[in-house]
Amino acid sequence: MNLYIRVRPIAACNRILTYRIPPSWPDPQRFIGSLVIVPLQKRTICALVIDVSSTLTKTEQTYAMRDALSYEDAMVDERFKCFVHAVAHYYALDDVTIYRRLITGLVRTQKQHTAISLDHHQKTKHIELSEAQQAIVNHIHIQLANATAHQNPTLIHGVTGSGKSEVYAAIMAEALAQGKSCIFLIPDVSLAVQFVAFFRARLGHGVYGYHSATSAQDKRKLWNAISTKEVCVVIGVHLPIFLPVHALGLIIVDEEHEIGYQEKQFPRLNTREVALMRAQTYQVPIVLGSATPSIHAYAMVEQARWSLFELKDRFFSTSLPAIQIVHLIDRTQRTKKRTHFWFSEPLLAAINKRIEQKEQSIIFLNRRGYSFFVQCSGCGHITTCPSCAVSLTVHKDINKNTLKCHYCQHEQPYPTICNECNAKQFIDKGIGTQQVVSLLEELFPLARIARADLDTTVDRKRWQETMRRMMSGEIDILVGTQTITRGYHFPRLTLVGVLWADSGLSFPFYNAAEVGLQQLIQVAGRAGREISGGEVIVQTMEGHPVLAFLDELRYRDFFEHEKKKRELFGYPPYVRFAEIEFRHIDEQTAKREANACAEFIRATFPDITVLGPADPPIKKIKSIYMQKMYLKAQQFGPILQAYQNYCATHASASQVFFTPSPMS
Repeated sequence: MNLYIRVRPIAACNRILTYRIPPSWPDPQRFIGSLVIVPLQKRTICALVIDVSSTLTKTEQTYAMRDALSYEDAMVDERFKCFVHAVAHYYALDDVTIYRRLITGLVRTQKQHTAISLDHHQKTKHIELSEAQQAIVNHIHIQLANATAHQNPTLIHGVTGSGKSEVYAAIMAEALAQGKSCIFLIPDVSLAVQFVAFFRARLGHGVYGYHSATSAQDKRKLWNAISTKEVCVVIGVHLPIFLPVHALGLIIVDEEHEIGYQEKQFPRLNTREVALMRAQTYQVPIVLGSATPSIHAYAMVEQARWSLFELKDRFFSTSLPAIQIVHLIDRTQRTKKRTHFWFSEPLLAAINKRIEQKEQSIIFLNRRGYSFFVQCSGCGHITTCPSCAVSLTVHKDINKNTLKCHYCQHEQPYPTICNECNAKQFIDKGIGTQQVVSLLEELFPLARIARADLDTTVDRKRWQETMRRMMSGEIDILVGTQTITRGYHFPRLTLVGVLWADSGLSFPFYNAAEVGLQQLIQVAGRAGREISGGEVIVQTMEGHPVLAFLDELRYRDFFEHEKKKRELFGYPPYVRFAEIEFRHIDEQTAKREANACAEFIRATFPDITVLGPADPPIKKIKSIYMQKMYLKAQQFGPILQAYQNYCATHASASQVFFTPSPMS
């Protein structure tokens, strides 16, 4: 008797295909939810088995049935299938979409992202842990020994430079000694490459990187390790959490607060949330670490659903940097003029002091380019992107001045005549990292200055050389964006200057203050890690209440402050929250369908609060218009049901994206 499998291709087409099972294959029922290799026209593809049957439909009987070619026995077990199904259900997707996250990364090498490897993580024979660090290791040791019991997630709140990485190495060594594999997640590819080198030095062989900068050869080595059931450590950003590693025993999520864990492209998974699902499904310990834990994480601790461990001292016994806040605009002294608007006297004096002492400084501004936009001095016209609802950013390079869109990469020459009034005079407004470098070169002509932003990091060799020079002390001042806010450890760095601290604190989203404060604390934490006397000078335009919590030791106070507001106005983590986005090339179509969705949910789910729909801050990107709405409810179930009901009863010309618990 012939047996057949019905499969959904991981790529190539979105149809259900049927193949005959070769007689040599073992128990057919085991293949449901597994991956197989099958022929399609003149090539072979990977597909997910969704059904096994001994009969064919009338349509299938008309086909010239072909045999499946092979199956991957090492791919998945029942727990992995349950995990995939749980993730798919939460995000209102089908299982095959989640399997694509695994297969696409393994069988197709995407465009290589910038990644660097720094050599400052030297192999150390023995690291003496502090009592606080050892307490965490002891706690995880007990969890590892109770593998069949429910494991509460463990949150490590450690100040910047407190030695969380050494704790991670110690607990992974414990897991490996017990024959258990580990998954380590970090929200940045460059940092993932660094941690591969660091953990190889600490743990030896069996440490693999798996991210967008991983070569095809290294992916094959990792796949071989999984296929041969090797106990290993896999490090990356999003992809490792979907690997069916052998004997998974520990998951670590470093910088758990980072919005980088929220994928921007479909299917928009939140890797931190997915990691928690996998730990729950597999009943393994999960450790989440940060110097600035998310409000969600602290709420879980407060509800006794997570365990908390704190590291309040720096690993090299240096004190936390002193913080000074400087107001660039003082309304009581409007007539007082400053020679350089963007640099206060305290900041200039502090930079000069570091140059004299042969120490290093970081100047942080989260705006790349030369200036925000260019404006006609005659009529005030601002040049905008033809495909996106944003102004074009001014870039001034050695050979040319251009206007660029940071969303669609459109580029055009700097204007010589206004298209609106024919005027020939233009004014650059605002400031970016290029202009900061130019100003500093005028102020400190003998200083060695470098820039670290997306424009410089895309050139891998150039970025690696910049980091090497920074590590060796060959750079006096490093000007950068969020690229330099996390993970990097510069031994000679003692000063951090923030040019415009309040620029990102008022973004129109409920967690803007949280994200902004986290970013500021992270960049401030680069100062004084190995040399005492670290200093942070934070410049603001008019100040912001959240800046009172810049001291890392007051971060718990910020949680109490923010908690009251979110409980009062009904925002996460005290309600469940989801985003629905409609995208269409026609603005009115996107608006009409978004409004229809909102009306449907309000009418059929009165317990759900619908915010919007409305234009997002940037309503058009790459000629596609967007409409967003947010759903709030006490439980997630009604939100998911409302979205599924809408999709089942309404045909949509727009692309519709559903994002539970959006981070930004």
